[in-house]
Amino acid sequence: MRPSAPAPRNTGLIAAAAAALMALSVFADPAMADPNVLERDDLVTRLGNRYAEAPVAMGLTDKGQLIEVLSTDDGATWTIILTTPAGVSRILGAGSTWMPVSAPVGPDA
Repeated sequence: MRPSAPAPRNTGLIAAAAAALMALSVFADPAMADPNVLERDDLVTRLGNRYAEAPVAMGLTDKGQLIEVLSTDDGATWTIILTTPAGVSRILGAGSTWMPVSAPVGPDA
């Protein structure tokens, strides 16, 4: 019977490096991981500067998050963002031809 090969000397170093990377990922700022995640004020400023969009509608979710629609004055473009109570926002969707509705629409209207 052959004796087993000794473990590589750097096994402890590899394990320590892996543990450090896992710890860093737990505490990492989510805004650093996703370019569509920013502080709310920064995101609204960027959408305003780049697309001339501003908030036109907003509401609170049952989880206390703020959902907002931003649009240009003429509705040419729009963006929907979701903001956590901590003030971190994420883009949920974007598009063109935003139209405000003043009366109910649909077959039952």
